[in-house]
Amino acid sequence: MNIFNAKPQENKLKAINAVFTIIVALVIFAFACKPPAMLASLITYATGGMTVAFFAPMLFGLYWKRANEYGAVSSILCGIILYIGIDILNKKGILQNSLGLNPCVVATLLSTVIMIAVSLATPKSPYRVINTWFGKQ
Repeated sequence: MNIFNAKPQENKLKAINAVFTIIVALVIFAFACKPPAMLASLITYATGGMTVAFFAPMLFGLYWKRANEYGAVSSILCGIILYIGIDILNKKGILQNSLGLNPCVVATLLSTVIMIAVSLATPKSPYRVINTWFGKQ
């Protein structure tokens, strides 16, 4: 907006916004009518990846006083790598269906174990760090 017109008229801005919203909605509708296989895979990986990445850090970070940033970061990184790896190994037939569980569930359980182990093996976060992010001002 600043490149073309630093102070656009409000009515013109509303009209442009409405036109682009309609265009994006029509494109999404077109893809939804006959979705490509890649779109379904992308949605599956995105939702599974977010679950794996954030379930353990959020759950244990909020309720377990010993959790620290090293455990959270290691859980996020390992969880995503494990999820993609287990899913690929399942699809290639190398790993036989992960004990009958979805790869997302297996990766979440393993990333939770990794978070607990790393949090116990590394020093607890200093009070000043916790106070900076969560202290009352």
